[in-house]
Amino acid sequence: MSPDTPLYPHRQEASMTIRDLVAARFEEDSLTPSIEWLTFPGGTEKRETASWQELLNQASRVAETVGVGSQDGRERVAIMLPTSRAYWVAFIACALAGVIAVPLFEPTLDRTDHRRINSMLESCQPRVILTNSASLSVISEYVGSQTRVLDVDALMGSPEDEAPIEHWLAASGPGPDDVAYLQYTSGSTSRPSGVEITYAAFEFNLKQSCDSLGITRENRAVTWLPLYHDMGLVFALGLGIVTGIPVTMMSPDSFLCSPSRWIRALDRTEATISASPNFGYEYTLQQGLGGVCENLDLSRVQWLLSGSEPVRPSTVTRFEAELARYGLPSGSIRPSYGMAEATVFVSAAPHLETRMISRQRLTNGFVADPKDEDDSTELVSCGRIAEGTDHVVVDPVTFAVLPSGRVGELWLRGQSITRGYWGDKIHTEQTIVELPGHDLHERWLRTGDLVAVCDESLYVVGRLKSMLIIDGRNHYSEDLERTVQQVDPRIRPGRVAVVAHDTGSTEIPLIIAETRTRTDADIKELSKRIRSAVSVNHDFASSIVALVPPDFIPLTTSGKIQRPLAYAKWCADWAD
Repeated sequence: MSPDTPLYPHRQEASMTIRDLVAARFEEDSLTPSIEWLTFPGGTEKRETASWQELLNQASRVAETVGVGSQDGRERVAIMLPTSRAYWVAFIACALAGVIAVPLFEPTLDRTDHRRINSMLESCQPRVILTNSASLSVISEYVGSQTRVLDVDALMGSPEDEAPIEHWLAASGPGPDDVAYLQYTSGSTSRPSGVEITYAAFEFNLKQSCDSLGITRENRAVTWLPLYHDMGLVFALGLGIVTGIPVTMMSPDSFLCSPSRWIRALDRTEATISASPNFGYEYTLQQGLGGVCENLDLSRVQWLLSGSEPVRPSTVTRFEAELARYGLPSGSIRPSYGMAEATVFVSAAPHLETRMISRQRLTNGFVADPKDEDDSTELVSCGRIAEGTDHVVVDPVTFAVLPSGRVGELWLRGQSITRGYWGDKIHTEQTIVELPGHDLHERWLRTGDLVAVCDESLYVVGRLKSMLIIDGRNHYSEDLERTVQQVDPRIRPGRVAVVAHDTGSTEIPLIIAETRTRTDADIKELSKRIRSAVSVNHDFASSIVALVPPDFIPLTTSGKIQRPLAYAKWCADWAD
């Protein structure tokens, strides 16, 4: 593949399905070893590469089984695998067979995630589940006899074995406006939502990403992001399918075991681009790189995307400063904004850009210069919203469109925006709406995020809904509060508030719970049980538990808890 080859040599005026895009990869890059997976058995790096012909050989064999019994292209096939070669094969096989893929995660053997898995499986009702031999028995417990659970490793066979690739690439199937896959927005809510992503939205959003980020044929990507996550799926697998640029992957567990593996891979592969939530950059700093990275050369890196959770300026500046001695160019980290309902990508800044604004004016919904240092707070620019996505900032109460510099809810529309949630008409009608005073035939996505747009740059101020984004994942306060409420009857009913607490380097959940228990021994024991319940049910590594006396948590006149006020009260009276 020559660097001079156009990024979209196969593009036509009409949108293309994933099968069409894969066919282009087969035609243009058939024998090129474009994809690399890194594993670390016994701590030693092991590399495995694959060409598109090898991937399609294996995907075609899986498609032969997955496609049996498929009738209208709306059957769902859940993928419950670790981030691996098999995940790529399974996703492509779904596209070849013309079924709707549902990217999920591999269940833990101790079954601590059974509630989330059950909720998502009940939502999407898959006809087939693709997994591996290690998870077959565990997954079989979640489903009835109507769902087939298949071992992908057994179906794939050898990459060299011939398979009917041309048959699957030429077969008739769904069109660009049909649903390609369901992206679940959160694994920790009691009612997870499956965002419908069409083939056209998938392709268009990848093109938006490439155009906005300046991706060319000379780029090479490295990623450790999980493939069930929207950012991981689109940035790794999607980028490879649409552009054909080389992609190197490792699992999130490999990264968490030693983040220096990610940094070393950037050097060895001469990678130019990568992505991570803020958590990944902060975690790399905390763990350190050690002497194994003394001879690194990161001078080829063009940018590192930061998204999926709030971007922290201190993390960005410290990470860039620490890795500058290895040649990482200044301004490499690009803050971004995105969401599953927009396929993933919405905007990105060229580098870290912050704006000091008045804290007092912000509370009133205005972005303005601060009066003095005590009145100042910092906002991070997420850059310009990608061309092809329309946006307005709307008063979430009156639905009036607000001018530049005003804080309101971000509404979006465009080709990459979802048309709704699978099997959830109520949620769809609440989120995909008409904008009063505008063309009633046009539908807009209510993002739930409070933002301001100043000088064409997007600044995310907060979240309209009670949602916490921690370690790149979404968590809802109501869900966490229910978990805490069930721990012990000594916790007062309806008197639990969960908010995100800023530690200066990351966000962790702060659990404020009213109880009449006041002895030190009882408080210590109950706090430990609450932390354990939250850890098991929501996968939090750490949390703060504040057991407060009765009537500490402010309520509305209708009896609803006021989380922001509860948090402010805790900060003022209890934080120390």
